[in-house]
Amino acid sequence: MKNKGFEEQDREQISQLLSQVADKGRLEEENKELRSQIVSGRVDRPLELVSVVGGGRGQLRLAAGKKAGVVTGMMVVSHGAVVGKVGSMDDWAATLLLPTNSDFKAAVIVRGAISGARRADGIVTGRNGRVLLTKALRSDSVSEGDVVVTAGVDGDLSGMIVGRITKVQDDIAGVYQEAVIEPPIRYEGLKLAFVVK
Repeated sequence: MKNKGFEEQDREQISQLLSQVADKGRLEEENKELRSQIVSGRVDRPLELVSVVGGGRGQLRLAAGKKAGVVTGMMVVSHGAVVGKVGSMDDWAATLLLPTNSDFKAAVIVRGAISGARRADGIVTGRNGRVLLTKALRSDSVSEGDVVVTAGVDGDLSGMIVGRITKVQDDIAGVYQEAVIEPPIRYEGLKLAFVVK
């Protein structure tokens, strides 16, 4: 028959070990994310690593708010790509507006897929759960496969990938054309991201 004191001590040790294993997994994920950002070398401003703790319908919830120095409008990135911009927040958490959200806006540059040459300027926003290039002049040459990057306006980083154009919508009348953009990352699977300060 086992001593009850030892059983309780064993349970405590097992609990501590399980907690350490969980922490190790979380730290490995954070380390991998940090390494991917260092390799990209695109960010020359301070970054705040934050956990994504939920979301849906064009937004995610971040586990960082005013107390962590997060401010409305700050860009959030992961793997060299735009994840969104900070919307509303409280002291400890913030809502992240994804590029699929109609409240998300960012000035962008369209670059040729092969040449990298500047082909157009425009605004990225969301509509019906899709990421769209809007306000690109109809006279500009925009093609499927072109890459869309941030222009660095209004405090946004310059040159961050928004996505690749998958469809140019020619049926829109007027001075501007629109295009559908496919983002390079899956927002719904994101666990960690960086707030750019």
